[in-house]
Order: sequence, then structure tokens, then C-alpha cells
Amino acid sequence: MPSKRAGRGCGGSRTPSSAGSRPPVPRAASVHSHVVPDAAGNGLGHREGMRNQPSPDRAVIGDRDALAWLAPDVLAPARWLTATALTSSELRSSAAAVYEGLLHEVAPGTWAPWDLLRTPRQRAESLAPLLPAQAVVIRASAAWVHAGAIPPRQVTVALPRGGGTPRRHVVTHVARLPPEATATIGGIAVTTPLRTACDLLRFAPEDVAFARLRALLRAGLPVDDVEVEVHRMGGLPGARRAARLLASAEGQQVVARSGA
Repeated sequence: MPSKRAGRGCGGSRTPSSAGSRPPVPRAASVHSHVVPDAAGNGLGHREGMRNQPSPDRAVIGDRDALAWLAPDVLAPARWLTATALTSSELRSSAAAVYEGLLHEVAPGTWAPWDLLRTPRQRAESLAPLLPAQAVVIRASAAWVHAGAIPPRQVTVALPRGGGTPRRHVVTHVARLPPEATATIGGIAVTTPLRTACDLLRFAPEDVAFARLRALLRAGLPVDDVEVEVHRMGGLPGARRAARLLASAEGQQVVARSGA
């Protein structure tokens, strides 16, 4: 006779039907119907009825659940997941969770729960396992750390000559950045929002530069500061292109001056 599985209730257990079986990933609507806001109203609390019932198969970061109640067998025990660490069944569940927006792919084959990517610190920390020693996160990856939105398909870093060993899925540029061009977020070196904006205008494809610049401005970077810094670059590589793209962005109303 076919085996029967007990449903998972609030804090309840399930009876496995066969080795390797996994609970289905719920639809995205379930996220909103079961999340209980925490004391700060962040919507990162536990599912109703599970608030004070820790379970060994739930990924707990501090006193937070990393969406563990959605698919505990996929998300526990790591705070971030790599394809090499998952079974084929877990990969299928992860793909469904990515499709539903429950997991974001921070690099090819590496995912993190969306509620661990809400702040610059969290986003920076999600990249830590991917970074070689002495790496500084730059360009679109730095813009994502500062301002969020969709993670870039590849992580981009700068390394000093003779620095750490490049890694798979990490685009490496040999450069030594001045201290004033970098900041440390969550223990990770990242170019400042201003330097990030200028580098995007200098080197990134136009559509990427405009999209990431808009996100940085929404996050609080003044466009006037960007214009001043672009003009300060003088004869640096890409400076003329940066000035041209910034003027084009203002002309197309991709960016707007404060008070305009």
C-alpha cells in the first residue's frame, strides 16, 4: 500500500514516506499569510504558533529564522547554500524556491534566503564565502551590497597584484584602491557608494550603469557628489565616458538633481 505522510503543522513533525523525500516549497502567497512581524515590524519573525518552539531542523541566525519553516530540509543548517552541498532533490526544491522568490542567487550555484539579504551588512556577508583574500567588492556587486535590488550574475572584485587566488564565478580586476575609496561592511571590503557610482559610469555597460546608479541614488547618494567626483577624475581611464554617461542619464531623466 502507498505510504501516507503526516502534514506539518505549527511546530509539528512529519512522517517520512521514503528516503530523500522533501516537503513541497509553498507558493509565494504563503510567505505573506504566515509571517509574523518582529518587534521592529520587519516581518522576519517566526510563523504563528512557532515563536517559542525551536527545532533542530530550522536554520536559526541569532534569534531569527532564515525562512526555515518554509522548507527546512533545504535551508538547514547553512545560512547560504551551494549546489555542490545539495542533493538532486534539494536542488529541485531550491530551484522552486528561487522561482518563488524565497531564495536569491547571489552567484551561480549559490543561494541565500531573501530575508538574509535585506541590509548592506547581510548582503556583504552573503558574499564572504565566495571572495578570495584581499578582495574588494566593486562595480555592480558593490552597488548591490549598498542598494540591494537583483544580485548581479557574477561577483566582481579588485585584487592587488599578487593578491588572493581568483575563484570560480568571481570576476577579478587587478587594482590597488586608495583607502578613501573603500569601506568595510560586515567584515567585507567594498568600494564606497560614491566610488562605486563613478566606476559604474566609467566601465559598466550603459544599461547596467544606469540601473545601478539609480539604485544608489535612491539609497541616498547625492547626484551632485557624483558629478563633482567624475570631474575630479581628470585623465583617469574612463573619466570622459563617465562624464558623458552622467550627462546622458540626466538628459534622459534616469537621474534627477535634488530639488529639481
